[in-house]
Amino acid sequence: MNCKEFYLHSDDLDVTLVIPQNELFSERFAADVVVGQVVLHSRHRFCQPEQRIPGRVTCNGLGLCGEFVWDELACEAAPGEVFPKIGVGFLRQRPEGGAYDMWKHYEAQPFPVEHWMQDDYTVVFRQKPKEALGVSATLTKAVRVYRNEITLTTTLENTGSRDLSLYEYQHNFVAIDDIPVGPGYRLEIPFDGTLDKLPFGAVRLEDYTTPVPGLLKVENGKVLWNKRMERVAYHKVTEREDILSCPEYTWRLSHEKSDASISETVHFVPAKLVIWGIEHCVCAEVYNEWNVPVGGRQTFARTWRFEDSNIH
Repeated sequence: MNCKEFYLHSDDLDVTLVIPQNELFSERFAADVVVGQVVLHSRHRFCQPEQRIPGRVTCNGLGLCGEFVWDELACEAAPGEVFPKIGVGFLRQRPEGGAYDMWKHYEAQPFPVEHWMQDDYTVVFRQKPKEALGVSATLTKAVRVYRNEITLTTTLENTGSRDLSLYEYQHNFVAIDDIPVGPGYRLEIPFDGTLDKLPFGAVRLEDYTTPVPGLLKVENGKVLWNKRMERVAYHKVTEREDILSCPEYTWRLSHEKSDASISETVHFVPAKLVIWGIEHCVCAEVYNEWNVPVGGRQTFARTWRFEDSNIH
């Protein structure tokens, strides 16, 4: 893929952003803000690609990247007609029709992405797509680096002829210092009311259904790994009714052999939570619900914090 990289810096962080040039980054993930790598104090790394093993099915996820989810919108497009996927572009409906399927290939026309620096620490991205199926939205994202934090502020302005009703999340393909996922990792999600069900979500990658007992455990509100993950994935969905009310909504990943940790705080009440992972990355995906009337706009923000316990 032909990509341009550019960089944001603070006293603590070196952040690499990836911008595809004249081609599609992914048919699933938005191309406007893809954080390819974050380095803390020139020592600690956090971002991973979606897949490392050649030949595995992948949506080309990378680091901190997001998706707008409105899968049923595709059902309104006849075979051969286009439907919009906000953040990505116009996708052409497949011959069999149906909802958008992230594992299928779609002919695509990417939405152009504009970007400009506001100052030494902030970059702004904007997409202005054309209308299809009555849907058109100007998408603006501002990424700001300050000390050991990255804040992403996202705005949707409804410029179409129908209300927008969809979800958005950040996938967060992360690990600590490239350490393979296994014993020593700790994942804390205090607002997940079904965290104890995660150990039952471990399955073999060959069929994604054969259970793998004993891989994970939950103790004192923390997910812990009993053994290394080899050709194993885990997956769990927590719906809105099982999101616990908290003063703030923050998850945190750390490892006992590293001084580093990563956390994400979302500045909204989560609509859903998905936890997913494989051998090399842990992914906590916090969903936000967007309901934007015609002519209206909404703005939400997220903040990632990268910490080193030896530096205060």
